[in-house]
Amino acid sequence: KGKTVGYWPPAFITLLGERSCANVSGKRHRSLRRILEPAFAPEALRDYFQVLDGVVQEALSGWSSSKDKPVFISSLEFKMLSMKLVFSAAFGQIEEKIAIQ
Repeated sequence: KGKTVGYWPPAFITLLGERSCANVSGKRHRSLRRILEPAFAPEALRDYFQVLDGVVQEALSGWSSSKDKPVFISSLEFKMLSMKLVFSAAFGQIEEKIAIQ
């Protein structure tokens, strides 16, 4: 069998860790993949999608009804939405008032 070698930018390797599932191969990769597998099962993904859908719907609703913000700064809004999605996927839905403090 041939061996496929992946490439990640150095910053990504640092972010994930040199010994993370994405950065190792062979027995270590298979072992880590087995450990992580339940988090990506259909039931778990369905739960994640429900949480993420709620976050996106909330953002869309806020953007469409925002009369107090005369200018929509998309880069800032999308960065905040991205962070909310990451945190919500990792930790469940969070109260924004708590997140801002």
